[in-house]
Amino acid sequence: MRPHPRIRKTIKWCGLVATVMLAGTWWVSTRRVVRFESTNDWTATLDRGQVDWAWSAGIPESPLGRGWFSVPRYDPLEWGLTYRSGFGAMYISSAVWIPMLLAAIPTALAWRLDTLARRREKLGACPSCGYDRAGLAFSAPCPECGNAA
Repeated sequence: MRPHPRIRKTIKWCGLVATVMLAGTWWVSTRRVVRFESTNDWTATLDRGQVDWAWSAGIPESPLGRGWFSVPRYDPLEWGLTYRSGFGAMYISSAVWIPMLLAAIPTALAWRLDTLARRREKLGACPSCGYDRAGLAFSAPCPECGNAA
């Protein structure tokens, strides 16, 4: 069963926007430190290709001191997923390029499938199976797979 063209178009363009935004975020994070702090005891930091989320449950400072939230920085391409919790605080760190890659793969697949479907349609082939429909009426079903053109 083929996906509806609108769904494939949505996947293509939304995936492209998400991939470009994540690639920009990764690029910025490899060049400068971006830090967001809130009054609700959470902090988000972009640094060296990683995003770090830290949350403390209303305590001004953990028993381990402010350095408890700092972890050694890694190479921007390292597989990094770190989770720590304790003393009313939680810390999560992840590499930014991993979600970027997870967004890019289905996007590239959707673009490839759409390109193949348009090429088959342009050449007069069945968009589903690629069977040559030369000599058949436009509204006639495909003799190979039975789908209407």
